[in-house]
Amino acid sequence: RSATWILAVTIINAVQWDSTAEVHRAVFASCNRVFQHEGGDDVAQPAWEGIEAFSPEAFWWVGDAVYPKESKSEDSLTESYTAQNNIEGYKRVKSKLTMLDGTWDDHDYGVNDGGKDSYTPSEKTGIQNAFLNFLNVSMNTPRRERKGVYSVHKVSSHAHPDKSVALIFLDTRTHRDPHAIPSVGGYDIPGIALVSALTRFLSSVINVYSQGDVLGDEQWEWMEGIVKDLSEEVQGFIVVSSIQVNTSNPTVESWGHFPVARNRLYTLLNGSKSVLFVSGDVHFAEVSPNELTTSGLTHTCGTPFYGPLCHVALNTWTSHRATPTSFDISKNYLTVTFNWAADTLQFTVRDVSNRPLLYKDHILGVPTVLHDAPLFTLSTDQRVLIFCVTGTMLAVAGFLFI
Repeated sequence: RSATWILAVTIINAVQWDSTAEVHRAVFASCNRVFQHEGGDDVAQPAWEGIEAFSPEAFWWVGDAVYPKESKSEDSLTESYTAQNNIEGYKRVKSKLTMLDGTWDDHDYGVNDGGKDSYTPSEKTGIQNAFLNFLNVSMNTPRRERKGVYSVHKVSSHAHPDKSVALIFLDTRTHRDPHAIPSVGGYDIPGIALVSALTRFLSSVINVYSQGDVLGDEQWEWMEGIVKDLSEEVQGFIVVSSIQVNTSNPTVESWGHFPVARNRLYTLLNGSKSVLFVSGDVHFAEVSPNELTTSGLTHTCGTPFYGPLCHVALNTWTSHRATPTSFDISKNYLTVTFNWAADTLQFTVRDVSNRPLLYKDHILGVPTVLHDAPLFTLSTDQRVLIFCVTGTMLAVAGFLFI
């Protein structure tokens, strides 16, 4: 009887991996257009030749794998996924993989800056299944029953059976509460992304943030179980969050706009072995002490007419980075080489021709220390001045674009 009880406890506490794979070389990527935003010819995707040359065994989407022609349309999302699957370079890369997976962000969720209020429950089920179909996820898996596209995978090496990494894909859209100043990004109006960035900046200036959540109760419970049960088994955690986790830049969507949720995330992961966040969304790449951002497989923040503002923002908010210049606005993707023998993950941000741009080595088995901090701090006089300037800019932007 006691043996049965012990076995039952073991089964209950064991993590149910969504997949396991031997991986030595992998690629992360996000923000990938297959159609022109304004119509016309399909968007060129030159990165696949360089990615193929890297010879990855795994490819992991960090969000925005597609940008549908229409918002909140399952049919439009399915059309985009089909078109992406027909890209010759992507087909060649996929044919050589042992693992394809990922999470979504707002555009493959179907709504720019979208969150939990963007869809009805039945609509969410439809777009979730469309995304999982794109990843070739089996119909007979618990992932099809979850409310969200979060998942966990064991990455390891047969040559080093005592070493492994937990790859966790979070869903930061399905259950995310509204921002303190609700985003207008969901409106299909030219330049609306700039207006949304200004409202997030304004929120930081007046020091008003959402006290809401990012993951939702079900995903938190799942995540807490993963971290607890794997704390001794794995040598590190790669946590993929489509939006940035640790940034001082208030203009972008990030966990920083949800400080209660971010503090909960940090509290959960503090002390765990070798936690590294990988994020996308922002249309540039950067390296921070506990985070790597890769964003812009087909386009970056330097592409639109307001590209110069991107340079200003990236050179203004630098405190979260490894060094102030640890960023790049070239079209990019992120490669990782798992050096299992040396307990090291070697990350490289590369441009679309496979040229290295930024580097980071991540040591496995080291306890993680995460520090929660506000997006940025200002004196009262500075807040009043910037509030007035931002209000004026919003009024001008509203006049021009709305």
